[in-house]
Amino acid sequence: PWGYALSLVIGGLFFARTMRRNRYRTMLDPLTQRFGKRMAALLFLPALSGEIFWTAAILTALGTTFGTVLGLETAPAIILSAFIAIAYTAIGGLWAVALTDVVQMILLLGGLALVVPAMLQTVGGWDATWATYVEKNGAAASFFPSDAALGSSYWMWWDYALLLTFGGIPWQVYFQRVLSSKDEDTAVRLSIFAGVVCIIAAIPAIMIGVIGSVADWSAVGAIPNDDTSILPHAIRYLTNPWVATIGLGAVAAAVMSSVDSSILSASSMAGWNIFRPLVQPDISAKNLEKVIKRCIWIIGIAATLLAINVQSVYDLWVLCSDFVYCLLFPALVCALFDPKANKYGAITGFLVAAFLRFGGGE
Repeated sequence: PWGYALSLVIGGLFFARTMRRNRYRTMLDPLTQRFGKRMAALLFLPALSGEIFWTAAILTALGTTFGTVLGLETAPAIILSAFIAIAYTAIGGLWAVALTDVVQMILLLGGLALVVPAMLQTVGGWDATWATYVEKNGAAASFFPSDAALGSSYWMWWDYALLLTFGGIPWQVYFQRVLSSKDEDTAVRLSIFAGVVCIIAAIPAIMIGVIGSVADWSAVGAIPNDDTSILPHAIRYLTNPWVATIGLGAVAAAVMSSVDSSILSASSMAGWNIFRPLVQPDISAKNLEKVIKRCIWIIGIAATLLAINVQSVYDLWVLCSDFVYCLLFPALVCALFDPKANKYGAITGFLVAAFLRFGGGE
């Protein structure tokens, strides 16, 4: 959680002001300006795959939660939630996303604030839970990395930390907020504020993970299949039905908030940076809006199909972060801060990064 929180703070301090000052429409605009529209189209591929993988990952998480808490099949739960998010995004655009995000954030924070105390009451309070967790996990029961806990994975831990911190910056889903802010100072201030909220929202999730790790699941008659089932099992079996419904609402709000933002971001780049310059340069604003709405449906459906067919949230999460970190982040940094950067350097960097990343497996 702190990796993504730090990415928002770094984005606010070093990227938001420059992006907002130049009045770019999307994150790909500075790449188009420095490296040309064809290179920007190439860099759109990791941006697009990142948004689709991310959307699919959180839809899968929602489907798993619905399935456990309400007893629904995963696929119908994914399809229903995706359809709702795609529909209001296509109809209302960024205004719909922004307004629903306010409501969804209130539901998320309020729901978690009610769910966690109910779970703690069931397992005997936080002090007893944490003591059991420390006894069970030893050196790993720490918020900071150590050789004792990680062993040979110590530097791999830091590798993932850098991936989250810097791989969390080059996302249109973040920059659409920055570029639609009132002014530069607002963009910076809200980015830093978002980083703080990110940490606060993660605290209940961490606590639920600790509770789920030490809970006596055999006593409630439902043992989670794997780590990804901890959250829905904790919501359903460690709280009463009313609190479980509120918890499900909190999870659904978080997922819908991310889904609508991601599909709008990818569609905006597809319309503004790919279709407009490469297919129809003289397209009117009204027709471009229609193109973006069609892209919302296409990208949303693609992510939904991926979510139904790929059941691992973790695999999708790693891929979406990794592609953006390895292939897109270096190009964005060079486009904004290196006056010597050019198209040939960008192509070379992209090819080397792609070779190393895909050569690394997964």
